Amino acid sequence: MEKSSPPRSGWYRMVRLAGGTVLVVMGVLGLLLPILPGWVFLIPGLAILSTVTPRVRQGLRAVRDRIPRKFAPIRGFFHRLQALARRKKKKTIEKTGGGEIRPAE
Repeated sequence: MEKSSPPRSGWYRMVRLAGGTVLVVMGVLGLLLPILPGWVFLIPGLAILSTVTPRVRQGLRAVRDRIPRKFAPIRGFFHRLQALARRKKKKTIEKTGGGEIRPAE
């Protein structure tokens, strides 16, 4: 069962979608061109897009289920990225006083 996450703002989704798309495009170009390492951009791009779009998330899960052993290191990388994002979010909430919006004085 998937955990439900709090609703994100439109800007958050747009930035993640744009960033993930740019990384995936750079990764595909890197796979085609010998100068640029494609997988360095492709894997983080897909990881970012999987947090925003269910279709990419489902595709990655389908691939992961077909080849579970080969994706174990990548799965560990994704888990470390998610843990890092959670810690950063927690620190941000603590700095802003619980995420409450306060009126300007």
